[in-house]
Amino acid sequence: MSSNVLYLWSVAQQGYVDTHAEAQAIFIRLMDKQDTPSALAEPKPQQTTWVMEFTEHLQQAAQNKQNIPLESRQPFMHSSKGLAKYAKNHLLVLELPNLPEAIFLPMLLEIIEIAKNLNLVVFDDEKLGIYFLPSGDILPAEKEDLWLGYIEYWESQRNTTFNNLAELKNYIEPLIKNLMNDKGFLLNYKETIEKKYEEYMYDYTKETPIGPYCISFYLGIAKYGYKLSVRVFLDLKLPDFDYSKVPFIEKNQK
Repeated sequence: MSSNVLYLWSVAQQGYVDTHAEAQAIFIRLMDKQDTPSALAEPKPQQTTWVMEFTEHLQQAAQNKQNIPLESRQPFMHSSKGLAKYAKNHLLVLELPNLPEAIFLPMLLEIIEIAKNLNLVVFDDEKLGIYFLPSGDILPAEKEDLWLGYIEYWESQRNTTFNNLAELKNYIEPLIKNLMNDKGFLLNYKETIEKKYEEYMYDYTKETPIGPYCISFYLGIAKYGYKLSVRVFLDLKLPDFDYSKVPFIEKNQK
């Protein structure tokens, strides 16, 4: 799973670093300040300008970057701006959704790129133990192979994922149609549901001796990705029957 938090700070405020020891010293100093009385107060606007810029860029990327899979972007779409309140004494503690690594990695790459453009350091203390510098370098340098391995894995998976629901719909709709037609089902109803995101519904029906057999498919967006729901029901038609011939027992009869 992904880390629970990332830590970011501004090079303009804290200075450049060349070694892992220097980066670690800044991180420890800023973390120590987190618990001081002054750090408990709301940060002043001028102290958090870079934080607001970062969260604004992050939210825009989550909402608009179609080259990043939706399941990676969606947890960041509407909560990024609120992250500014976690900045205390020039350190941003960026809380992260609990996502599988393969899903989170595309957004981690985007976070690192945004931070680079804003001259920020990103530190993953929990999972990788890597400082990502605005120069593009990482510390400690001996973890470069580990990081490149993560990127290589993501690149190998890019062609197997869908960037948006429309791409998934175009892929899965013919599969559903062929499967249903092969089994003798006909498309009875199809609807595009206009919500915040488009969602799709398909109803297929097959006549049987005891009534119509219906299978419905619903394609939409879940909390952290896509969902395909299937509902099956049978509209059972029983033959005429004289229920008066059945000896029912009255409630009060002992």
